[in-house]
Amino acid sequence: MGTLTRFTALGVLILLAFAAAAPLAADTRTENIDVIVALDRSLSMEKKVDAVKNYVTTYLVDQVLIPGDHFVVVAFYGKTDLLISQTIAGEADKAAVNQTIAKIRGNGRFTDIGNALDVLQEKVAPLEKNGRKKFILLLTDGIQEAPPTSKYYSRDGSFNHAFLLNTKTIQKKGWKIQILGIGTDTAAKDLARELEGTYNEISDTLSLDTMLESTQGLFGRIRIAGSPLVAPVSADGASTIAVTLAAEGYKVNPSVTIETMTARFGEAAAVSILSAPFAFSVRASGTTRLSIPVRFPSGLPAGSLLSTLGFTFAAGERFTPSEISTTIRVKGWIGNNLLVVVLAAAGLVVVLVLVALLIVRLARGKPIGFTLLDDGEPVSPGTTALTMGAELFMNEADGVFSLVRKRNARSVARIRGKRLALGMEVLKADRFPKLGDVPPDVRGKSFVVRRENGEKTTVKFVSKEKAK
Repeated sequence: MGTLTRFTALGVLILLAFAAAAPLAADTRTENIDVIVALDRSLSMEKKVDAVKNYVTTYLVDQVLIPGDHFVVVAFYGKTDLLISQTIAGEADKAAVNQTIAKIRGNGRFTDIGNALDVLQEKVAPLEKNGRKKFILLLTDGIQEAPPTSKYYSRDGSFNHAFLLNTKTIQKKGWKIQILGIGTDTAAKDLARELEGTYNEISDTLSLDTMLESTQGLFGRIRIAGSPLVAPVSADGASTIAVTLAAEGYKVNPSVTIETMTARFGEAAAVSILSAPFAFSVRASGTTRLSIPVRFPSGLPAGSLLSTLGFTFAAGERFTPSEISTTIRVKGWIGNNLLVVVLAAAGLVVVLVLVALLIVRLARGKPIGFTLLDDGEPVSPGTTALTMGAELFMNEADGVFSLVRKRNARSVARIRGKRLALGMEVLKADRFPKLGDVPPDVRGKSFVVRRENGEKTTVKFVSKEKAK
Protein backbone atom coordinates (compact mmCIF):
# COMPACT_ATOMS: atom_id res chain seq x y z
CA MET A 1 0.00 0.00 0.00
CA GLY A 2 1.20 3.53 -0.76
CA THR A 3 2.37 5.78 2.03
CA LEU A 4 -0.38 8.31 1.43
CA THR A 5 -3.03 5.63 1.33
CA ARG A 6 -1.90 4.09 4.63
CA PHE A 7 -1.71 7.43 6.34
CA THR A 8 -5.04 8.49 5.05
CA ALA A 9 -6.54 5.35 6.42
CA LEU A 10 -5.24 5.97 9.89
CA GLY A 11 -6.05 9.65 9.98
CA VAL A 12 -9.50 9.32 8.61
CA LEU A 13 -10.42 6.45 10.82
CA ILE A 14 -9.98 8.49 13.91
CA LEU A 15 -11.52 11.48 12.32
CA LEU A 16 -14.27 9.35 11.02
CA ALA A 17 -14.94 8.13 14.45
CA PHE A 18 -15.53 11.51 15.88
CA ALA A 19 -15.70 14.19 13.24
CA ALA A 20 -19.48 14.21 13.23
CA ALA A 21 -19.59 14.07 16.96
CA ALA A 22 -22.00 16.94 17.43
CA PRO A 23 -24.46 14.60 19.18
CA LEU A 24 -21.59 13.35 21.36
CA ALA A 25 -19.75 16.58 22.05
CA ALA A 26 -18.38 16.75 25.58
CA ASP A 27 -20.39 19.87 26.40
CA THR A 28 -23.76 18.29 25.52
CA ARG A 29 -23.50 14.52 25.98
CA THR A 30 -24.29 12.93 29.34
CA GLU A 31 -24.65 9.26 28.31
CA ASN A 32 -21.43 7.26 28.46
CA ILE A 33 -20.31 5.18 25.49
CA ASP A 34 -17.58 2.73 24.56
CA VAL A 35 -15.36 3.91 21.72
CA ILE A 36 -13.03 1.42 20.05
CA VAL A 37 -10.58 2.68 17.42
CA ALA A 38 -8.63 0.36 15.13
CA LEU A 39 -5.69 2.05 13.35
CA ASP A 40 -3.91 0.65 10.34
CA ARG A 41 -0.31 1.64 11.25
CA SER A 42 1.66 -0.18 8.59
CA LEU A 43 4.88 1.27 7.18
CA SER A 44 3.11 3.58 4.74
CA MET A 45 1.85 5.64 7.69
CA GLU A 46 5.32 6.87 8.65
CA LYS A 47 5.17 10.36 7.09
CA LYS A 48 1.59 11.18 8.12
CA VAL A 49 1.25 9.74 11.59
CA ASP A 50 2.15 12.96 13.40
CA ALA A 51 -0.81 14.82 11.89
CA VAL A 52 -3.11 11.99 12.85
CA LYS A 53 -1.85 11.91 16.42
CA ASN A 54 -2.42 15.64 16.72
CA TYR A 55 -6.02 15.24 15.61
CA VAL A 56 -6.65 12.39 18.03
CA THR A 57 -5.26 14.19 21.04
CA THR A 58 -6.65 17.69 20.45
CA TYR A 59 -10.10 16.70 19.20
CA LEU A 60 -11.00 13.15 20.03
CA VAL A 61 -9.49 12.93 23.50
CA ASP A 62 -9.69 16.54 24.63
CA GLN A 63 -13.10 17.49 23.16
CA VAL A 64 -15.18 14.36 22.63
CA LEU A 65 -14.47 11.97 25.48
CA ILE A 66 -16.21 12.67 28.79
CA PRO A 67 -15.67 11.09 32.24
CA GLY A 68 -17.08 7.56 32.27
CA ASP A 69 -16.42 6.81 28.59
CA HIS A 70 -14.33 3.71 27.91
CA PHE A 71 -11.69 4.24 25.25
CA VAL A 72 -9.89 1.46 23.37
CA VAL A 73 -7.20 1.96 20.73
CA VAL A 74 -5.51 -0.86 18.83
CA ALA A 75 -2.90 -0.42 16.12
CA PHE A 76 -2.66 -3.21 13.59
CA TYR A 77 -0.22 -4.28 10.92
CA GLY A 78 1.18 -7.83 10.73
CA LYS A 79 0.12 -8.13 14.34
CA THR A 80 -2.13 -6.09 16.60
CA ASP A 81 -1.01 -3.98 19.56
CA LEU A 82 -3.41 -2.94 22.27
CA LEU A 83 -2.37 0.63 23.07
CA ILE A 84 -5.20 1.90 25.26
CA SER A 85 -8.11 0.30 27.12
CA GLN A 86 -9.36 2.37 30.03
CA THR A 87 -12.29 4.32 31.41
CA ILE A 88 -11.68 8.05 31.30
CA ALA A 89 -12.06 9.48 34.80
CA GLY A 90 -10.78 13.01 34.23
CA GLU A 91 -8.09 15.25 32.79
CA ALA A 92 -5.25 13.17 34.20
CA ASP A 93 -6.46 10.12 32.26
CA LYS A 94 -6.73 12.20 29.10
CA ALA A 95 -3.16 13.41 29.53
CA ALA A 96 -1.93 9.83 29.96
CA VAL A 97 -3.85 8.71 26.86
CA ASN A 98 -2.34 11.55 24.85
CA GLN A 99 1.16 10.53 25.90
CA THR A 100 0.52 6.97 24.68
CA ILE A 101 -0.88 8.15 21.35
CA ALA A 102 2.15 10.40 20.86
CA LYS A 103 4.37 7.29 20.71
CA ILE A 104 2.58 5.72 17.71
CA ARG A 105 4.77 5.18 14.66
CA GLY A 106 3.80 4.09 11.17
CA ASN A 107 6.40 1.40 10.74
CA GLY A 108 4.66 -1.99 10.74
CA ARG A 109 4.93 -4.74 8.12
CA PHE A 110 1.89 -6.50 6.63
CA THR A 111 -1.82 -5.75 7.35
CA ASP A 112 -3.73 -8.44 9.23
CA ILE A 113 -7.26 -7.11 9.64
CA GLY A 114 -8.55 -10.49 10.81
CA ASN A 115 -6.14 -10.52 13.74
CA ALA A 116 -7.14 -6.95 14.60
CA LEU A 117 -10.78 -8.07 14.81
CA ASP A 118 -9.81 -10.94 17.09
CA VAL A 119 -8.07 -8.56 19.48
CA LEU A 120 -11.00 -6.15 19.37
CA GLN A 121 -13.47 -8.87 20.31
CA GLU A 122 -11.24 -10.04 23.14
CA LYS A 123 -10.82 -6.56 24.58
CA VAL A 124 -14.46 -5.53 24.14
CA ALA A 125 -15.84 -8.76 25.64
CA PRO A 126 -15.64 -7.49 29.26
CA LEU A 127 -17.70 -4.46 28.20
CA GLU A 128 -20.50 -6.32 26.43
CA LYS A 129 -22.83 -6.50 29.44
CA ASN A 130 -22.53 -2.88 30.58
CA GLY A 131 -25.51 -1.83 28.45
CA ARG A 132 -23.69 1.05 26.75
CA LYS A 133 -23.56 1.86 23.06
CA LYS A 134 -20.43 0.71 21.30
CA PHE A 135 -18.79 2.32 18.31
CA ILE A 136 -16.12 0.43 16.36
CA LEU A 137 -14.06 2.72 14.13
CA LEU A 138 -11.96 1.03 11.45
CA LEU A 139 -9.94 2.90 8.84
CA THR A 140 -8.15 1.01 6.09
CA ASP A 141 -7.92 0.47 2.36
CA GLY A 142 -9.33 -2.99 3.03
CA ILE A 143 -6.45 -4.93 1.52
CA GLN A 144 -5.85 -8.00 3.64
CA GLU A 145 -2.06 -8.67 3.66
CA ALA A 146 -1.75 -11.05 6.58
CA PRO A 147 1.68 -12.62 7.12
CA PRO A 148 2.09 -16.32 6.19
CA THR A 149 2.01 -17.27 9.87
CA SER A 150 -1.51 -15.84 10.35
CA LYS A 151 -4.62 -18.02 10.16
CA TYR A 152 -6.07 -15.28 7.96
CA TYR A 153 -3.33 -15.52 5.36
CA SER A 154 -4.29 -15.97 1.72
CA ARG A 155 -2.05 -15.80 -1.31
CA ASP A 156 -4.22 -13.36 -3.23
CA GLY A 157 -5.15 -11.20 -0.23
CA SER A 158 -8.80 -12.29 -0.28
CA PHE A 159 -10.86 -12.84 2.87
CA ASN A 160 -10.51 -16.53 3.68
CA HIS A 161 -13.05 -18.77 5.42
CA ALA A 162 -11.66 -18.13 8.91
CA PHE A 163 -11.94 -14.38 8.38
CA LEU A 164 -15.55 -14.62 7.18
CA LEU A 165 -16.56 -16.72 10.19
CA ASN A 166 -15.01 -14.07 12.41
CA THR A 167 -17.06 -11.29 10.83
CA LYS A 168 -20.29 -13.26 11.26
CA THR A 169 -19.66 -13.37 15.00
CA ILE A 170 -19.21 -9.60 15.14
CA GLN A 171 -22.37 -8.97 13.10
CA LYS A 172 -24.56 -10.56 15.77
CA LYS A 173 -23.33 -8.26 18.52
CA GLY A 174 -25.19 -5.20 17.28
CA TRP A 175 -22.17 -2.86 17.45
CA LYS A 176 -22.06 0.25 15.29
CA ILE A 177 -19.14 -0.38 12.95
CA GLN A 178 -17.87 2.52 10.83
CA ILE A 179 -15.44 1.84 8.00
CA LEU A 180 -13.87 4.58 5.93
CA GLY A 181 -12.28 3.57 2.65
CA ILE A 182 -9.42 5.72 1.42
CA GLY A 183 -9.13 6.12 -2.36
CA THR A 184 -11.36 4.92 -5.17
CA ASP A 185 -9.59 1.58 -5.66
CA THR A 186 -9.96 0.50 -2.05
CA ALA A 187 -11.34 -2.87 -1.02
CA ALA A 188 -12.85 -1.38 2.15
CA LYS A 189 -16.30 -1.63 0.59
CA ASP A 190 -15.95 -5.41 0.50
CA LEU A 191 -14.76 -5.37 4.09
CA ALA A 192 -17.78 -3.29 5.11
CA ARG A 193 -20.10 -5.78 3.44
CA GLU A 194 -18.53 -8.67 5.34
CA LEU A 195 -18.60 -6.79 8.65
CA GLU A 196 -22.07 -5.33 8.07
CA GLY A 197 -20.51 -1.97 8.82
CA THR A 198 -21.44 1.52 7.67
CA TYR A 199 -19.21 2.43 4.76
CA ASN A 200 -18.03 5.75 3.39
CA GLU A 201 -15.31 6.60 0.91
CA ILE A 202 -12.87 9.49 0.76
CA SER A 203 -10.17 10.45 -1.73
CA ASP A 204 -6.46 10.39 -0.98
CA THR A 205 -6.51 14.15 -0.41
CA LEU A 206 -7.35 14.60 3.24
CA SER A 207 -8.73 17.72 4.86
CA LEU A 208 -10.71 18.35 7.99
CA ASP A 209 -13.73 19.43 5.96
CA THR A 210 -13.81 16.32 3.75
CA MET A 211 -13.40 14.02 6.72
CA LEU A 212 -16.15 15.78 8.64
CA GLU A 213 -18.46 15.52 5.65
CA SER A 214 -17.74 11.82 5.14
CA THR A 215 -18.45 10.95 8.75
CA GLN A 216 -21.61 12.92 9.53
CA GLY A 217 -23.50 9.84 10.67
CA LEU A 218 -20.67 8.24 12.58
CA PHE A 219 -22.41 8.23 15.94
CA GLY A 220 -25.87 7.78 14.53
CA ARG A 221 -27.51 4.45 15.28
CA ILE A 222 -30.51 2.70 13.78
CA ARG A 223 -31.83 -0.30 15.66
CA ILE A 224 -34.78 -2.63 15.40
CA ALA A 225 -37.28 -1.69 18.11
CA GLY A 226 -39.17 -4.71 19.40
CA SER A 227 -39.77 -7.87 17.41
CA PRO A 228 -40.65 -7.87 13.72
CA LEU A 229 -44.18 -8.94 12.85
CA VAL A 230 -44.51 -11.41 10.01
CA ALA A 231 -47.89 -11.59 8.28
CA PRO A 232 -49.29 -15.14 7.84
CA VAL A 233 -47.53 -16.81 4.94
CA SER A 234 -49.67 -17.80 1.95
CA ALA A 235 -49.40 -21.04 0.01
CA ASP A 236 -47.10 -19.36 -2.54
CA GLY A 237 -44.88 -17.98 0.23
CA ALA A 238 -46.06 -14.35 -0.06
CA SER A 239 -45.96 -12.30 3.14
CA THR A 240 -44.88 -8.95 4.59
CA ILE A 241 -42.55 -8.18 7.47
CA ALA A 242 -43.38 -5.15 9.62
CA VAL A 243 -40.31 -3.67 11.29
CA THR A 244 -40.08 -0.63 13.54
CA LEU A 245 -36.74 1.18 13.44
CA ALA A 246 -35.55 3.67 16.07
CA ALA A 247 -32.86 6.17 15.06
CA GLU A 248 -30.79 8.64 17.05
CA GLY A 249 -27.73 10.80 16.57
CA TYR A 250 -28.37 11.95 12.98
CA LYS A 251 -28.67 15.50 11.67
CA VAL A 252 -30.51 14.49 8.49
CA ASN A 253 -32.69 11.50 7.60
CA PRO A 254 -30.31 8.61 6.81
CA SER A 255 -30.91 6.38 3.78
CA VAL A 256 -30.74 2.59 4.07
CA THR A 257 -30.83 -0.08 1.38
CA ILE A 258 -31.45 -3.71 2.31
CA GLU A 259 -29.60 -5.56 -0.42
CA THR A 260 -30.68 -9.09 0.47
CA MET A 261 -32.72 -10.81 3.16
CA THR A 262 -32.51 -14.46 4.12
CA ALA A 263 -34.62 -16.79 6.22
CA ARG A 264 -33.32 -19.91 7.93
CA PHE A 265 -35.54 -22.60 9.45
CA GLY A 266 -33.61 -24.71 11.94
CA GLU A 267 -30.81 -26.43 10.09
CA ALA A 268 -32.31 -25.68 6.68
CA ALA A 269 -30.12 -23.58 4.39
CA ALA A 270 -30.82 -19.86 4.23
CA VAL A 271 -32.95 -18.74 1.29
CA SER A 272 -33.43 -15.33 -0.28
CA ILE A 273 -36.86 -13.86 0.48
CA LEU A 274 -36.37 -10.37 -0.98
CA SER A 275 -37.07 -10.12 -4.73
CA ALA A 276 -35.14 -6.84 -5.16
CA PRO A 277 -33.15 -4.40 -2.99
CA PHE A 278 -35.41 -2.45 -0.64
CA ALA A 279 -34.43 1.22 -0.21
CA PHE A 280 -35.96 3.65 2.27
CA SER A 281 -35.26 6.68 4.48
CA VAL A 282 -35.36 6.68 8.26
CA ARG A 283 -36.40 9.61 10.44
CA ALA A 284 -33.30 11.23 11.95
CA SER A 285 -34.87 10.79 15.38
CA GLY A 286 -37.83 8.81 16.61
CA THR A 287 -39.24 5.73 14.94
CA THR A 288 -39.93 4.63 11.38
CA ARG A 289 -42.24 1.73 10.56
CA LEU A 290 -41.55 -0.39 7.47
CA SER A 291 -43.63 -2.97 5.65
CA ILE A 292 -41.31 -5.11 3.57
CA PRO A 293 -42.83 -7.45 0.94
CA VAL A 294 -41.16 -10.87 0.98
CA ARG A 295 -41.69 -14.33 -0.41
CA PHE A 296 -40.79 -17.39 1.63
CA PRO A 297 -40.28 -20.80 -0.01
CA SER A 298 -43.56 -22.32 -1.15
CA GLY A 299 -44.69 -25.56 0.42
CA LEU A 300 -43.73 -24.75 4.01
CA PRO A 301 -45.66 -26.90 6.52
CA ALA A 302 -48.72 -25.23 8.03
CA GLY A 303 -48.39 -23.90 11.55
CA SER A 304 -45.83 -21.84 13.47
CA LEU A 305 -42.15 -22.03 12.50
CA LEU A 306 -39.15 -20.49 14.24
CA SER A 307 -37.12 -18.57 11.67
CA THR A 308 -33.89 -16.58 11.71
CA LEU A 309 -33.96 -13.53 9.45
CA GLY A 310 -30.69 -12.10 8.15
CA PHE A 311 -30.15 -8.68 6.52
CA THR A 312 -27.31 -7.49 4.29
CA PHE A 313 -26.99 -3.87 3.21
CA ALA A 314 -25.60 -1.78 0.38
CA ALA A 315 -23.07 1.00 1.05
CA GLY A 316 -24.29 3.65 3.49
CA GLU A 317 -26.24 3.32 6.72
CA ARG A 318 -27.76 0.13 8.10
CA PHE A 319 -29.66 -1.02 11.15
CA THR A 320 -28.76 -3.50 13.87
CA PRO A 321 -28.87 -6.28 14.67
CA SER A 322 -28.44 -7.78 11.22
CA GLU A 323 -29.77 -11.17 12.34
CA ILE A 324 -32.91 -11.72 14.41
CA SER A 325 -35.12 -14.63 15.37
CA THR A 326 -38.88 -14.54 15.00
CA THR A 327 -41.87 -16.85 14.56
CA ILE A 328 -43.78 -17.06 11.30
CA ARG A 329 -47.19 -18.63 10.84
CA VAL A 330 -47.85 -20.56 7.65
CA LYS A 331 -51.49 -20.70 6.63
CA GLY A 332 -53.22 -24.08 6.34
CA TRP A 333 -55.72 -25.01 3.65
CA ILE A 334 -58.46 -22.89 5.26
CA GLY A 335 -56.24 -19.84 5.56
CA ASN A 336 -55.11 -20.13 1.96
CA ASN A 337 -58.68 -20.58 0.70
CA LEU A 338 -60.45 -18.17 3.02
CA LEU A 339 -62.65 -16.67 0.29
CA VAL A 340 -63.84 -20.11 -0.75
CA VAL A 341 -64.53 -20.97 2.87
CA VAL A 342 -66.45 -17.73 3.46
CA LEU A 343 -68.55 -18.19 0.32
CA ALA A 344 -69.23 -21.81 1.20
CA ALA A 345 -70.23 -20.84 4.74
CA ALA A 346 -72.49 -18.09 3.41
CA GLY A 347 -74.09 -20.55 1.00
CA LEU A 348 -74.63 -23.05 3.79
CA VAL A 349 -76.30 -20.37 5.92
CA VAL A 350 -78.66 -19.51 3.06
CA VAL A 351 -79.55 -23.18 2.58
CA LEU A 352 -80.17 -23.62 6.31
CA VAL A 353 -82.42 -20.55 6.39
CA LEU A 354 -84.42 -21.82 3.42
CA VAL A 355 -84.74 -25.24 5.03
CA ALA A 356 -85.88 -23.65 8.29
CA LEU A 357 -88.47 -21.57 6.45
CA LEU A 358 -89.69 -24.65 4.66
CA ILE A 359 -89.97 -26.58 7.90
CA VAL A 360 -91.91 -23.72 9.48
CA ARG A 361 -94.16 -23.53 6.44
CA LEU A 362 -94.81 -27.25 6.54
CA ALA A 363 -95.39 -27.15 10.27
CA ARG A 364 -97.86 -24.33 9.91
CA GLY A 365 -99.63 -25.95 6.99
CA LYS A 366 -101.21 -24.20 4.06
CA PRO A 367 -102.68 -20.75 4.86
CA ILE A 368 -106.46 -20.93 5.46
CA GLY A 369 -108.28 -18.61 3.06
CA PHE A 370 -111.77 -17.40 4.00
CA THR A 371 -114.34 -14.60 3.74
CA LEU A 372 -116.65 -13.52 6.58
CA LEU A 373 -120.18 -12.73 5.40
CA ASP A 374 -122.63 -10.57 7.35
CA ASP A 375 -126.15 -11.34 6.21
CA GLY A 376 -124.64 -12.47 2.91
CA GLU A 377 -122.37 -9.42 2.45
CA PRO A 378 -118.53 -9.66 2.83
CA VAL A 379 -117.12 -7.75 5.80
CA SER A 380 -113.86 -5.79 5.60
CA PRO A 381 -111.23 -6.64 4.49
CA GLY A 382 -112.92 -9.20 2.30
CA THR A 383 -111.14 -12.41 1.41
CA THR A 384 -108.15 -13.04 3.72
CA ALA A 385 -105.98 -15.94 4.93
CA LEU A 386 -104.45 -17.08 8.23
CA THR A 387 -101.46 -19.36 8.77
CA MET A 388 -101.30 -21.62 11.78
CA GLY A 389 -101.11 -19.49 14.94
CA ALA A 390 -102.03 -16.21 13.22
CA GLU A 391 -105.21 -14.47 14.36
CA LEU A 392 -107.77 -11.76 13.57
CA PHE A 393 -110.51 -10.22 15.69
CA MET A 394 -114.13 -9.75 14.70
CA ASN A 395 -115.25 -6.26 15.72
CA GLU A 396 -118.53 -4.41 15.54
CA ALA A 397 -118.77 -0.62 15.35
CA ASP A 398 -122.08 1.20 14.71
CA GLY A 399 -123.67 -2.03 13.57
CA VAL A 400 -120.91 -2.87 11.06
CA PHE A 401 -118.71 -5.96 11.48
CA SER A 402 -115.05 -6.07 10.39
CA LEU A 403 -111.89 -8.13 10.90
CA VAL A 404 -108.94 -6.35 12.59
CA ARG A 405 -105.47 -7.47 13.67
CA LYS A 406 -105.50 -6.15 17.22
CA ARG A 407 -108.02 -6.83 19.97
CA ASN A 408 -109.89 -3.90 21.43
CA ALA A 409 -113.10 -3.12 23.36
CA ARG A 410 -115.26 -3.75 20.30
CA SER A 411 -113.89 -7.28 19.66
CA VAL A 412 -116.52 -9.98 20.02
CA ALA A 413 -114.59 -13.04 18.77
CA ARG A 414 -111.05 -14.21 18.00
CA ILE A 415 -110.45 -15.98 14.65
CA ARG A 416 -107.31 -18.15 14.64
CA GLY A 417 -105.54 -20.16 11.97
CA LYS A 418 -105.03 -23.85 12.78
CA ARG A 419 -103.42 -26.67 10.90
CA LEU A 420 -105.96 -27.49 8.16
CA ALA A 421 -108.71 -25.62 10.06
CA LEU A 422 -110.05 -22.22 11.05
CA GLY A 423 -110.93 -21.80 14.71
CA MET A 424 -113.05 -19.26 16.57
CA GLU A 425 -113.06 -18.20 20.22
CA VAL A 426 -116.03 -16.23 21.58
CA LEU A 427 -114.94 -13.17 23.55
CA LYS A 428 -118.42 -11.81 24.36
CA ALA A 429 -120.87 -14.70 24.90
CA ASP A 430 -123.90 -12.43 25.10
CA ARG A 431 -123.34 -11.47 21.47
CA PHE A 432 -123.82 -15.13 20.40
CA PRO A 433 -127.26 -15.94 21.93
CA LYS A 434 -127.89 -19.29 20.19
CA LEU A 435 -124.33 -20.65 20.21
CA GLY A 436 -123.57 -23.98 21.78
CA ASP A 437 -120.14 -25.56 21.29
CA VAL A 438 -117.94 -23.91 18.67
CA PRO A 439 -117.00 -26.45 16.01
CA PRO A 440 -113.25 -27.19 15.47
CA ASP A 441 -113.41 -25.72 11.97
CA VAL A 442 -115.79 -22.84 11.43
CA ARG A 443 -115.43 -22.72 7.67
CA GLY A 444 -118.82 -23.20 6.08
CA LYS A 445 -120.57 -22.58 9.43
CA SER A 446 -123.12 -19.86 10.23
CA PHE A 447 -123.62 -18.11 13.61
CA VAL A 448 -126.34 -15.84 14.93
CA VAL A 449 -124.82 -12.62 16.29
CA ARG A 450 -126.56 -9.79 18.12
CA ARG A 451 -125.57 -6.31 17.20
CA GLU A 452 -125.06 -3.60 19.83
CA ASN A 453 -128.53 -2.17 19.05
CA GLY A 454 -130.10 -5.55 19.81
CA GLU A 455 -130.81 -6.57 16.21
CA LYS A 456 -129.75 -10.05 15.21
CA THR A 457 -127.87 -11.04 12.08
CA THR A 458 -126.24 -14.16 10.67
CA VAL A 459 -122.48 -14.33 9.96
CA LYS A 460 -120.92 -17.09 7.96
CA PHE A 461 -117.28 -18.17 7.38
CA VAL A 462 -116.87 -19.14 3.76
CA SER A 463 -113.68 -20.72 2.48
CA LYS A 464 -111.72 -18.66 0.02
CA GLU A 465 -112.57 -20.93 -2.86
CA LYS A 466 -116.34 -20.75 -2.02
CA ALA A 467 -116.11 -16.96 -1.62
CA LYS A 468 -115.20 -16.70 -5.23
